[in-house]
Amino acid sequence: MKSDKINSARVVHLTSVHPRYDIRIFEKQCRSLAKNGYDVHLIVADSKGSEQQSGVNIHDIGRPKNRLSRFFSTTRAIYKKALDLNAAVYQFHDPELIPIGVSLAKKGYQVIYDIHENVAVSILDKFWIPKFLRPTIKRIYEQYEQYAIKHFSHLLVAPVEADYGYGSTQILNFPVVFDETDFSKTKEFQFPIRFVYAGAVSRLRAVFEMLEIFNGIVENGFDVHLDLIGHFQPAALELEVREYIVAKNLTDRVALHGYIPLNEVYTILNNSHIGFSILKPIKNYYNAIPTKIFDYMLKGIPVITSDFPVYNYYVLKKNTGLCLNYNDLSGSISKLSELLGNVELLNKMSSNGVAAVKNEFNWRSQEIKLLKLYDEIITNRNQT
Repeated sequence: MKSDKINSARVVHLTSVHPRYDIRIFEKQCRSLAKNGYDVHLIVADSKGSEQQSGVNIHDIGRPKNRLSRFFSTTRAIYKKALDLNAAVYQFHDPELIPIGVSLAKKGYQVIYDIHENVAVSILDKFWIPKFLRPTIKRIYEQYEQYAIKHFSHLLVAPVEADYGYGSTQILNFPVVFDETDFSKTKEFQFPIRFVYAGAVSRLRAVFEMLEIFNGIVENGFDVHLDLIGHFQPAALELEVREYIVAKNLTDRVALHGYIPLNEVYTILNNSHIGFSILKPIKNYYNAIPTKIFDYMLKGIPVITSDFPVYNYYVLKKNTGLCLNYNDLSGSISKLSELLGNVELLNKMSSNGVAAVKNEFNWRSQEIKLLKLYDEIITNRNQT
């Protein structure tokens, strides 16, 4: 796929929200493009300085002072830097950068909008927006988004189901697999069993329901532990979680790790047995597939998800874990307790997960689609 044409192509990724080493943006897309001959640039806003990393040129325009500053001064700085780089293709990752995308498109640049989630639906659950304003803001956003996307060369979508009435390519957040050593060795499902959760910790991601289920398993007499990995949203939630852990006498069984680098996450996953990925049943989550379930599978960890239809293929058909009813905690505790007593099934789910990632749910399958899209966009650009 490499060629002189691709080698001469400069592409720029833009984000005002995500960290510079974001897994979807940097680790997967930017690194894949750089590895395949593109001149890749990434504009971020974190005040950690500019650098070159893994063939990607990172430009830091500075961390905003607050949310209002991010919407205005930060976006202006990103736009100015984007124009300075004069790229063949621009790809942006945050809805607040839509005006920048439209402006770049009107100037004749090729622009890709990477839609990480169903933004319009998510507005209904934004805690920082007054509740009475959310429906109105949602309608305004939907109208503006429909206007804006007509200007873009293409859309990338992470959700499983997203009908934008426009040309789009689905790029899922499957894990990067470098070689056979990334895959789990055979798990030993012997007590004590270690549960794990890796991701943002919030009420919408069912942190207290997860803890209730875990506590119920402890009360059923099982020798289990839980590693809780990720930053709290909002930060004040951490105190409530710690108070719950103390109140339930779980201090010796639950470890809070906070945010840690991906390599440290994988070290914990290597020693884990069962992975939580339960979500509150809100509309924005019904068609979302958390990246963590594939990381769990990669490491031979049976996954515990919500019983949303989207998981029928990834979890039920592939037999890689359990889907639990968010509103039936006692039933969930019973199902998990039963699973803990079935080592044969745990082994089967573990091996099925590894095979699924090895054969299908890996980043290479998505990288091929990404590179094909960029090649087509740049070919069309060079022919016009």
